[in-house]
Amino acid sequence: EIEKGLQKLAKVLEKKSYFVVSSSMNHKLAEVPWKKMLLKKERFVAPCGDWTKKQCPDGCEEGIQTVTEADEEQLQESFKKLQTNGFSVPDLGKCPKCGKKLVLNNVYAGRYDEKGYLKTWTEYQNWLQNTLNHKMVLLEIGEGNRFPTIIRSPFERIALFQQKADLYCIDGEQNPIAWLLSLC
Repeated sequence: EIEKGLQKLAKVLEKKSYFVVSSSMNHKLAEVPWKKMLLKKERFVAPCGDWTKKQCPDGCEEGIQTVTEADEEQLQESFKKLQTNGFSVPDLGKCPKCGKKLVLNNVYAGRYDEKGYLKTWTEYQNWLQNTLNHKMVLLEIGEGNRFPTIIRSPFERIALFQQKADLYCIDGEQNPIAWLLSLC
């Protein structure tokens, strides 16, 4: 259902200038249609990282590596074991510098290496600068307050200062209208 909804959203955005900013670390969101449309550049950024890259937990200078198909298979196997109350740590390889086991490149890594998303974050910032004095819809879906400095607070500032911007927040857990209705 979620994938169908994202496909419909992508269809609506097809001929619009848009950028998707997500704190979701599930790489499936990045694979939905954002890359397949009229894009000359990728219009998706995940500043919290995702499951497509791996790094040294200590943030060694060797940088970020791409998760291989074998890594992906191990990750899938680990997730299957979690569903049956089992657990296994996937072997994503070792850091070429210090020899420690590699971890997924996301905010939960020991020392998160932000280089994994900085290129697309710069593209997002450039895109945002070009929206000044244009009509804009900011759609915040299910973000909550987990990482408010990444999406919620910046979107609120944009909506405040950008007079042609409208902000819509859709969050089942923190929807004030739903909370008010429950009091009636």
